[in-house]
Amino acid sequence: MNKFTLKHMLLCCLLFPTFLFSQSDSTKVWVQLMSDPNANFYDVQKAFYAYWNGRTIEKGKGYKQFKRWEAYMEPRVYPSGDMKLASLSYEMFKQWEAENPTASSLDKSGSTLWSPLGPVGTSTGGGCGRLNFIRFDPTNSNIIYVGAPDGGLWKTTDGGTSWTTNTDQLTVIGCSDVAIDPTNSQILYLATGDGDANDSYSIGVLKSNDGGVTWNPTGLSWSVNLGRRIAKLLIHPTNPSILIAATTNGIYRTTDGGATW
Repeated sequence: MNKFTLKHMLLCCLLFPTFLFSQSDSTKVWVQLMSDPNANFYDVQKAFYAYWNGRTIEKGKGYKQFKRWEAYMEPRVYPSGDMKLASLSYEMFKQWEAENPTASSLDKSGSTLWSPLGPVGTSTGGGCGRLNFIRFDPTNSNIIYVGAPDGGLWKTTDGGTSWTTNTDQLTVIGCSDVAIDPTNSQILYLATGDGDANDSYSIGVLKSNDGGVTWNPTGLSWSVNLGRRIAKLLIHPTNPSILIAATTNGIYRTTDGGATW
């Protein structure tokens, strides 16, 4: 194969995706507007919804990508829609910080006023991952509970200096919420599974009568293969026998401390 032919084949390979994009997306005005810094966000948004009006949403057509971009951009350009504002956030923050030195989150030495409480550890990803919630004992602020999507319920009794967990042996160690009895903080209700990003599925609501040392199933019990999740667990502030669980299978309510739902 001579150099002339090889060069032209390579050129065709480079230009083909551009040609394909221009042909298939020629009516997608919003695609071009998204990358135009002088375009107004609301014009892009209007063009997008005009294009998809009456169309069936399909994979690979840019719908999901736009929605992610929209969610990121909208709060950063409100109310003017000027998309150049998104790249000015840091400069504007530094200006605000200079004008409001006492409101800064940094002290004079430049070190943060926040410090990690834990639980800390290591993993392949370089950390302990994310947490779904943090809850304080209503009678003792040194007792704190945090729940991980697939890492169990952790408890501290000394304001965060040390942490322990008693959920390692549960069928599912992910948890999305915990409700604490306001009249007896030894009674806890644990919403299992990850209600945020599906890192683990739920086995229902568990109950502890000894501050989380032991856990037992309540009347709201599922098998993991059902693929259900609990997003929120609320306990009545004056009648702790009443709880409400918001789940992917509907809203459940108990009036007898979890025995029936």
